[in-house]
Amino acid sequence: MSKSSLRLVVLGAAAGLVAAWAMEESQKAIAEAAKSAGVEPPSGDPATVKAADRLSMEFSGQPIAPHKREQAGRIVHYATGAALGAVYTYLAERAPFITWGFGGLFGLAVTGLLDEGAAPALGFSPPASEVPLERHGEGVAAHLIFGSALEAARQVVRVLA
Repeated sequence: MSKSSLRLVVLGAAAGLVAAWAMEESQKAIAEAAKSAGVEPPSGDPATVKAADRLSMEFSGQPIAPHKREQAGRIVHYATGAALGAVYTYLAERAPFITWGFGGLFGLAVTGLLDEGAAPALGFSPPASEVPLERHGEGVAAHLIFGSALEAARQVVRVLA
């Protein structure tokens, strides 16, 4: 990998952190709107907390302490956002179609791959068929915001690269 490609990947990771923050904030707003509409919040830990717990068990043999679970889940969320940002930014320079819909295509792909695919397959969430339709919609909306924020941040970091 060339020095300029490496710089782009690092800046892409930063763009991914910005997008993860935008997604997190949108999820708070979506959850509040759902609560106001009388939709019950999902029970149990989010997939990010379950992933953090599994990682902790793999590396330390201990689950995440109860008072650190939320923080550990946020770390997984932001680490995933940074990794996705690095991949997206790198690929966008080589396959511009990935930016279609101002990052919306990528956001939808992330929904499909992570929320609907990997998370249930790894036991971090129930199978997609058992998730209420409104939860799928919330995930799609949050990841569309992630993709759009990622594209906006990518355009900024391209100037820095």
